[in-house]
Amino acid sequence: MSPHLKQFVRVGSLNSDKIVAEDDPNEAERVSRVGQGWKLDSLTRAGSSLRSASTRLSEEVLKERKYWGDVVQVLKCKEVLTKSNSLGGTSGNTKEFGVKYGFGDSGSNYFDKGIGLLKKNNVYGNVMFRPATNEQIERTYKVVTVRVLGNVDDQFVLLGQSDIKTQLAKFERRKQSGIPVLSEIERARFFLFEEELFYQLLKEAATLLSTNVQVESNKIIVNLHNEVVEIEAIAPDMSEEDNEDDDMDVSKPLSVHDRRAELIALFLRLMLCAHHKRNREKKRQPPKSLQQLNPEQHAQNSHENVLLLRPFIGYYKHNEFVRELESILKETVQKVFDNDFARAEKIMNDPETFKITRSHKHASEVSDSDPFGKCITPPQSDFQLTIPLKTGTGSLKIVIATSGTQTFCNLSTKIDIYRITPSGSVSDTDDYELLLDVSFNDLRDLQDCLSWAIPQYVI
Repeated sequence: MSPHLKQFVRVGSLNSDKIVAEDDPNEAERVSRVGQGWKLDSLTRAGSSLRSASTRLSEEVLKERKYWGDVVQVLKCKEVLTKSNSLGGTSGNTKEFGVKYGFGDSGSNYFDKGIGLLKKNNVYGNVMFRPATNEQIERTYKVVTVRVLGNVDDQFVLLGQSDIKTQLAKFERRKQSGIPVLSEIERARFFLFEEELFYQLLKEAATLLSTNVQVESNKIIVNLHNEVVEIEAIAPDMSEEDNEDDDMDVSKPLSVHDRRAELIALFLRLMLCAHHKRNREKKRQPPKSLQQLNPEQHAQNSHENVLLLRPFIGYYKHNEFVRELESILKETVQKVFDNDFARAEKIMNDPETFKITRSHKHASEVSDSDPFGKCITPPQSDFQLTIPLKTGTGSLKIVIATSGTQTFCNLSTKIDIYRITPSGSVSDTDDYELLLDVSFNDLRDLQDCLSWAIPQYVI
């Protein structure tokens, strides 16, 4: 106690009494009601949790069903699926699938193997396709376009151009009518093929600078005497801007020059497919030593990766050479017979006196059922012209064999001229006397030789 309390309060004066409270008869009922309320609240919360969990599980089941349904549809389209992580590898750490939309298994040696990811959309459950590339690198999809320019009044003007809208329209129709992921995979495969095609064209064009082939700002320019073919990879949106004022309709029929440009683009794509096929077959065969290959086969193997532009240029030049040579022979025959056009036409139109045989160099090594094997084989044409001598006895036979070299870009022509003297007996064969045997690599030299030799020997 404090000194103050000790002074004013006597010790032992404080006391306490115990007060007993009266029992409330409604207390038990009140406590029971509170407990029931807590139980009801707990049951309500548990029911809500179970109901939300059931709804969530039902949505997950629908999402899984949608996801695996899309995966099955991708498999039905014969796409190759692999286990893949989010970075495009094949470690299999996640449940994501990888799809091979590239051409690595088809024989392509392109650096982009074309591996994509099939990711699940967490909102709707459908499959989303994404190429497994570095997202930090901006990638522009482009399509190889071919333009044909003609010489009009000493100026090259655009005659025809390949159409890329038809190629892209089918992806939009597939996306609207079917599963979008299949359209995305086909679209990625198409643009990867176009990218590899232009890469191979640029690689080959760099070796053809000496044959009037130029590369300017990602554009390949092929000069074909009276025509110029431009090959360029452009983005689809740029093509739409170029054709914005043309009102080009997909269903509109193509013109003759547009059709030619479309066929050139189709030829280049088919040649790349054939190149993939040759690479795949080559991997299945054991390698050959260089000693077992002849020089021509070794040269062909050295250009194995870039046989796209060479066949196109080689066959174009060969066909032009054949037409010009036929015109030269016709003019020469007319001069020999003093511009007697009727007699010259009779000789040139008679298959017994004039014949052109088209074949391929090393034709025995090329199968008739392999059109791509013929395309990578240099062309060859044989001319046979028989002119009666002015003396009336015997004739002059001219045999011209022109063929492309192994590089396709040059032509080699061999001329043999024979004097045929008929034998007196029916059983004996005619006598052939070789008068001229010479080879040329230039058309002008060939024309000068024919202009001199035919009038000289037809006497």
